[in-house]
Amino acid sequence: KNCFIFPGQGAQIVGMGKEIFDRFQVARDVFQNAKDILGWDVEKLCFEGPMEKLQETRITQPAILTTSIAILAVLDDWGVKPSVALGHSLGEFGALYAAGVFSQRDVLALVAKRGELMAKAADERPGAMLAILGAPDKIPEHVCDEVRGDGVLAVANYNSPVQVVISGESHLVEEAGKRIKEKGAKRIIPLAVSGAFHTALMDGARAGFQEILQSVTIETPKFPVISNVSAEPFTDVSQIRDLLPKQIISPVRFTESLHRAAALGTTTFIEVGPGTVLSGLTKKTLPSARVYSVQDAGTLRELLVNFSPRENASKTAAGAES
Repeated sequence: KNCFIFPGQGAQIVGMGKEIFDRFQVARDVFQNAKDILGWDVEKLCFEGPMEKLQETRITQPAILTTSIAILAVLDDWGVKPSVALGHSLGEFGALYAAGVFSQRDVLALVAKRGELMAKAADERPGAMLAILGAPDKIPEHVCDEVRGDGVLAVANYNSPVQVVISGESHLVEEAGKRIKEKGAKRIIPLAVSGAFHTALMDGARAGFQEILQSVTIETPKFPVISNVSAEPFTDVSQIRDLLPKQIISPVRFTESLHRAAALGTTTFIEVGPGTVLSGLTKKTLPSARVYSVQDAGTLRELLVNFSPRENASKTAAGAES
């Protein structure tokens, strides 16, 4: 079985999607549709930047998702299809789209609104996020409990067995980072984000998104999509409607989600979108899994040569270059 994994905010880079766009008509169609849906030139921003604009939450989220959907369209055209899917925060919408839960119009409109709501919440209730690498087990949770008091501070992302992210009010995140480092963490890395995502500081965004989601058509997934909130496959439409808003204020249980995908029989994981962050996390979490990242023509060709569902692998490889 193949699991498609979709990256979230932070994966953006100037030039993302351009090679795929240049070589494949189905990718060009996705970008053109996105431009019409969003009302701004997502193609120009993805390919040319500037990075300062591309890093704005309201721009970042639909731009990354558009790139992932374009790559997904190319994979589908070559017959590479998922049996399971999951995403990291924003990436969950890519996974749900791949499973037929949302139309392209609805998923991009939803993510654009999600980005706006999260940016607004960050302006109203500022915060920070800090990646913790190599901390002893449970130390980040214990330190957050010690430091939190009446404030907002929590583990926001469980990314791999050796990496978590803490999030919350800036002074609390700074203090917790110092203590976690003193207790044995190998590195602490401040993240360039606009707010304290996946904490209660985002509750305004959660409430707004929950209201918007009520009027959107949601279909039953065609295959299992594993939720960030529960680390289990979504069971029905009502659960999708319930958990997507909660995801904004809840920890991303990425490590558990990968193990759940493996328990469903997944042996190959394919990152669909810009960057290789999730591929790296997957290799650390599931060392025996086959892991690929598809973000441009070269990585697409590598996937097709090594893992082609078609009978003629040489034709597949040649086609990826055309």
